[in-house]
Amino acid sequence: MTGETGSLTAEDRFRFHRIALELRLASDKETPTRNSAEIAALLASLDPITAEQEQTRQRIRARLLARSGKHRASAVAWIAIAEQLAAEGRDVSEASAAVWHELARLTIPEVTDLARNAPTPVGRLWAGLAGDYNRALTSTGQFRIWQAWKRAHPEHAGARFPAPGLDREPRKPRALALLVPLSGPLGGAGRAIRDGFLAALLHAETTTDRSPVSDATTVRPYDTTTMTIADAYALALADGAELIVGPLQKTAVADVAALSPTVPVLALNQIVGARDSASAHIPQLALAPEDDAAAIATALTGDAVERIVLFENGEPWSARARARLLSKQQGFEVVATGRLSTISEVTRVVGDALAVTASSERREELVRVLGTALEFTPRRRDDIDAVVALVNQQQLLSLKPALEFHFAGDVPVYAPSTALGGALSRLEGVHVCNIPWRLHPSPLRTASAPLPTSSGSSAPWFAFGIDAYRLANQWYRLTSLREPIWGSTGTLRLDSDGRINRELAWATVRGGRLVPRPSPFRD
Repeated sequence: MTGETGSLTAEDRFRFHRIALELRLASDKETPTRNSAEIAALLASLDPITAEQEQTRQRIRARLLARSGKHRASAVAWIAIAEQLAAEGRDVSEASAAVWHELARLTIPEVTDLARNAPTPVGRLWAGLAGDYNRALTSTGQFRIWQAWKRAHPEHAGARFPAPGLDREPRKPRALALLVPLSGPLGGAGRAIRDGFLAALLHAETTTDRSPVSDATTVRPYDTTTMTIADAYALALADGAELIVGPLQKTAVADVAALSPTVPVLALNQIVGARDSASAHIPQLALAPEDDAAAIATALTGDAVERIVLFENGEPWSARARARLLSKQQGFEVVATGRLSTISEVTRVVGDALAVTASSERREELVRVLGTALEFTPRRRDDIDAVVALVNQQQLLSLKPALEFHFAGDVPVYAPSTALGGALSRLEGVHVCNIPWRLHPSPLRTASAPLPTSSGSSAPWFAFGIDAYRLANQWYRLTSLREPIWGSTGTLRLDSDGRINRELAWATVRGGRLVPRPSPFRD
């Protein structure tokens, strides 16, 4: 670089390095960590000589932090940029939008901590507002929270530049239809979804929304077990539904898409098979083990894990999760695998995967050749950074001691939410992704405690119902702004194919309980 730019002026040299960095960022868009060292070197090569150039460098750095998944650091960087612009009396709109966007990507514990420990009072106020704003279930509630906050802090950039979509008071849907099975084999899941949906409605109407009875949202559930999807859809329209939530079964979602609905539909499962423009226009929220696998892949990349041993159990969900994990593979390599089909085979399978069995076999061969006993300590392979366990609860409980037996007790273990059961005391140190509903306290969770479906095995479906209500009441933010939305089942974001991605929360088993932690890939 020095030879290429030595004859340039300082200003032209800065422009040259900036363009090189921008080109590298553009070419690295799909896999931002692939050339992270090169990008970092290019950023370090920027040598600003004016305040304007320094601000340009800070903006690029903030964008790079976000691209690398370091959303807290990116939010802090954008807050500093906004403060500097405000002090100079310059336009803060772009920086404010970036602050809102990055704060929305943080988890509840991260924003709560930032509200206490941000470097400046301005940053602490911004994080506090973002926490209250993003916890609100509806766009109406978010608008009212922001209105009250800006009256208290009129000079703050967050008061002058609201979150996207809050330039005017939103209109909430007056009539919602909920199409779920309330009887039959899926009736338990459907009833938990209904309970979560109605609990969210009651909480919103009595807290942030505070709507009079005359302005309250009406929710009508329709049991899709007792009628066809076409009939349920027609009945919902006849009853005045402005937005339809459901159905739950995959085939039923495809049936709704085939109807070319004339009102917005939030499907509660994903459309399988061929994708077309009609189905892509129906947002699809789903609870799927594949989401756990995607979260684990992101965590492995962010934790700089390079080599993993992957255990699965051969069940369909585990196979799908494995496929998703490998499709998201970036920066890490699967160096060994094992299938835990039965509990009795766990020790052998782990020994084979860690090459301990092969080590013992080499010792036996030496004893045979030499004809004498040998002092020998088996060894496991030493090129392992982590273990990923796409297994069930009993298999994970057997896997952990098997890893310790085979000299791998110090190797980090990453597991999906489906692998956790009651005996957490036997899973010390395991990192697990889970739905925020189970990890992060909230007023709604406290208020919902008396409802049986809000805890235990029904809890994910109850949280799913809450998110269905949340998205139905933040429709513009979901479908037009495509902003990340805090949810009870994860941070939710709509993709171009109509599917809603769920970014899960993380915890580590400590002292027999789940201790929430910032996502492993945060900074």
